[in-house]
Amino acid sequence: MSDSRSWALVSARVKSTEATRSTAFVRKGRFDAGRPLTFAREDPETSAMEYLAASVAADIAGTLRKAARERRVEIDELEVVAQGELDNALMFLGVIGEEGEPSLKSLSLKIYLSTDAEESAVRAVWDIARERSPLFTTLRRAVDLQVDLQISH
Repeated sequence: MSDSRSWALVSARVKSTEATRSTAFVRKGRFDAGRPLTFAREDPETSAMEYLAASVAADIAGTLRKAARERRVEIDELEVVAQGELDNALMFLGVIGEEGEPSLKSLSLKIYLSTDAEESAVRAVWDIARERSPLFTTLRRAVDLQVDLQISH
């Protein structure tokens, strides 16, 4: 790769020492991830799929805040809830006779935004954010993305 764009590279190194945990090293930080996918409500580790959903929500929240700041639209409160649906989670478990893939089929994002700004200004900010958001623009090519933007004053 050309050195002229090296600032735009994203990298991570992951080390796995057991079936239920991996450690990711990014820049100077690190975090643990559990199984790729979990069905247990009380699993102590965050699954890779949960990290994906949280990453998309954080991506949208951060990009929305950035776009709002650029357009001088003040956001009081912002929350993004991401919920994904798999094509066939049983394929991950290796259930005999199942067909399909354990891939993410759809991702629903509910964005709760509180502001005193006009709704048209907020929607203009959203238009900017959805075009600039790295994970959102990547996933919209591969997954059915549904967005529900709820604005309150």
